[in-house]
Amino acid sequence: MKKPIQYASFIGLTLAALSAGAQDQSYQVEVGVQYAQAVDHSQFFSRDSVLAASYYLKPVMMNLDQPFAELEFLQRASNIGLGVSKKSYQDESISRSSYNPKYLFGTYYYNDFIFTAADRSYSGSLNIIKPGVGLQNSSIKEPVLSLGYLVRPDTSVSLMFDRYSETNNAYTSTLGNVASSSSSILSRGLQSHTVTSLGNQYSATLDLNLGQIKYNNNDGSNQTNQTNRVMGAQARFYPRNSFYLMGGFQTEVGGNSVYTGKTYSLGSGSLLTPRTTVSFQVNHFLSAEASRAYSGTSSSINLSYRF
Repeated sequence: MKKPIQYASFIGLTLAALSAGAQDQSYQVEVGVQYAQAVDHSQFFSRDSVLAASYYLKPVMMNLDQPFAELEFLQRASNIGLGVSKKSYQDESISRSSYNPKYLFGTYYYNDFIFTAADRSYSGSLNIIKPGVGLQNSSIKEPVLSLGYLVRPDTSVSLMFDRYSETNNAYTSTLGNVASSSSSILSRGLQSHTVTSLGNQYSATLDLNLGQIKYNNNDGSNQTNQTNRVMGAQARFYPRNSFYLMGGFQTEVGGNSVYTGKTYSLGSGSLLTPRTTVSFQVNHFLSAEASRAYSGTSSSINLSYRF
């Protein structure tokens, strides 16, 4: 089951430009690593170690007159990439298990249109805590599509589609398959991204999102369908173009109480060298569910190099 606090921005390492440098230099390749971890009060734990690489279809100028994390967007730099990771997972029914997700992603700029696509897929065997059940074979797929339009050179508006699907088959060595279940999370929404110069090398970005999420669960005997609404904002402030501070807020309301609540985010990013950057982010989910069992915290740190 995908948890509310689970680190969901698996393409963030590659869809956000995370490097800049000297005025007259450029790059076309980025290699990055990410470490992410999430925990909540329901015995849930998740840890991801990701290695990703992307190739830009044209040289991206390392322009110090632009915020370092916005170079791809402001210069309309199309890219393709892939990633691999090692993921550890446990919850109230799964003991510590691990598997290896794979990622494909890309962004293409055509005139004023922006096409973004990504896919995460993996399968593996998880260890079941429930007596009498040995392993659970899980298969997970998550395609992401986005169609955006540049209403101004520094502002885009996008329609986003994200479908997370999970199929589980629990079995024992003696009885074979003993239980099957499936679930899906369908997210659709509208997003905007704006980069603003405040003068004197100060800059800021603002991201807004408004959407609907449909949750479907089928355990073989019962099926539930629930719909939530989500709304959020995230801002970055650049006191100089090589450093930013970030804050964000998101609220989710609706019929699925497990995911209903508020998420608060803080983070920062900086150039270490003209081609090397580091960033981190912390998210805290405060569940609206009565027991607050699903309240928790996730964190991530990213390091990237471009050449």
